[in-house]
Amino acid sequence: MSTDLCRCGCGRPVKYPRLRLADACYKRWSYRGFPQDVPPAEHGGNDGRRSERLEDYRELREWRQTPEAAAARLGVRPSTIRRYERALEAGAA
Repeated sequence: MSTDLCRCGCGRPVKYPRLRLADACYKRWSYRGFPQDVPPAEHGGNDGRRSERLEDYRELREWRQTPEAAAARLGVRPSTIRRYERALEAGAA
């Protein structure tokens, strides 16, 4: 069984078969007004910045920073901090 991949080249599986687009790519394309070519991802995927911020968050928590203070210091939203907490609990970093 072959899995169709997104036509933009991101490597994600297709969610919209007729368009040959992954979900994130479709959202990016529609946000930009459905141009002829699908715009590339802004940052080109996870380039390690998330893992760096996750490690920074872990260190801030070791320094007894509250999640709110850590979010402000890292420049991320509280929902991102909740995802970091779940990742740390699962042992992702």
